Amino acid sequence: MCRITSSFIKLLEDIFYPAFCCVCKGRIDIRQSGTKDTEAACCETYPSFAKIVESVICPSCANGFVPIQPPLCTTCGEMFKSDEGMDHVCGACIDFPKKFCTARAAGAYSGPLMPAIHALKYNGRTGLARPLGELLFISLAKWFDINQIDMVVPVPLHKSKLRKRGFNQAYLLVRNWHRTARSYGLALPREKIKATVLARTQKTGSQTKLSRKERIENVKGAFCVTREADVSGKRVLLVDDVYTTGATVNECAKTLLAGGAARVDVLTLARAIRI
Repeated sequence: MCRITSSFIKLLEDIFYPAFCCVCKGRIDIRQSGTKDTEAACCETYPSFAKIVESVICPSCANGFVPIQPPLCTTCGEMFKSDEGMDHVCGACIDFPKKFCTARAAGAYSGPLMPAIHALKYNGRTGLARPLGELLFISLAKWFDINQIDMVVPVPLHKSKLRKRGFNQAYLLVRNWHRTARSYGLALPREKIKATVLARTQKTGSQTKLSRKERIENVKGAFCVTREADVSGKRVLLVDDVYTTGATVNECAKTLLAGGAARVDVLTLARAIRI
């Protein structure tokens, strides 16, 4: 009876409040979005990308998702072009050593993930933060030991950008992780999510068209550990939306380690892939 009622309510919602795909802008058919999750059946523990985002991305667009998977760089998490061979440190991490220990991501910054992130950041589609945040949490459980994390720190925005945008997308992605963890039978206390540990003290220009070296120089000294924060001896998970060259998260990691953190790892929603 409850299942029938739930289905009826969902049907009414679809009629009066239709959902549209944030990628192709087409209407999402709830009859398609409710299809059997065969990918989840294979991995048994977590739902597939298509299932997680079914309310915001249509099945057709969701098929374009590219998950991050081995072989990859043991430090920055970049996927190698060949699907053969072992994980190893990439050339970029040898040439530009990182301060963080490991960086991992949910998917490639392409396909449906790119427009979804753009819609969240630049079009104010904050409702996307919930499914994308769940996707990011599943990546956390996949790549890291949750019990070995003392605090989750979203990369901060400069106060002027925060004021203009109205929100920090990195924080929106993690703010409900304590609930998401509970839904999967895991524990991540809300107190571990620390949005005010880091502050961005310098208003840096856009990194979009900068080279790797220019990006590193652009964010140098741009962050600080806030006075009320205590990171001494803490194992920190730094979270952001996109990893491009790693300049921003590396500068954040450098700042946290200088403040006494024992270890810093990085998790992002998307990872730019070099062609």
